[in-house]
Amino acid sequence: TERKTQLERREKLMEDFRAWRNRKRDVQIRPGDLVAQRYQVTRILGEGGMGRVYEAVHQPLGRRVALKVLEPKGKMDPQEASRRFEREAKAACRVSHPSVVEVLDYGFVEGVKPFIVMELLEGHNLGDILTQGPLPPHKACRYASQIAYGIAAAHDAGLIHRDIKPDNLHLVRDARGEERIKIIDFGIAKSFSGMDEDLTRPGVTL
Repeated sequence: TERKTQLERREKLMEDFRAWRNRKRDVQIRPGDLVAQRYQVTRILGEGGMGRVYEAVHQPLGRRVALKVLEPKGKMDPQEASRRFEREAKAACRVSHPSVVEVLDYGFVEGVKPFIVMELLEGHNLGDILTQGPLPPHKACRYASQIAYGIAAAHDAGLIHRDIKPDNLHLVRDARGEERIKIIDFGIAKSFSGMDEDLTRPGVTL
């Protein structure tokens, strides 16, 4: 019947769409690629369970930036990973503080792979620094103070970062040449407001 034919055609369209979306998710970004028609990828900076981070250049402005693209690993559901990735972009955008990494842009690669663009941080990860030994007391106190102010700014914006650890802290130098800790990776931040779904639950990998 005509009704049956319409249903079969609709199902075929949905199958074609799912296949297209899966192919797009498999697209790999390489140095030289142009993302969102404005970010020229230059190299890979690192990767983890949630995605890969690239160095890129904003073509119209020539500004070097960090481009984080969702690349879910292991058993994480792609939709779950996408929600967590979007949470990082939205959470970080709501915080403005010298001790919190600045988020500049957000979008999708090939229409399906989310990415966020952040300020490019020079310097060193605090986790790597601590492998060389304990910090001098005066530096530890200064860093702790900066981290506390950054966390307070996040709390003022209604957010709990929830994963503060040395690997999520980056040591840079500001415009005056002074050392500054930057808090990064708001991927598992929780909102005070309750508007955001709590993603820390059984079956979700942190």
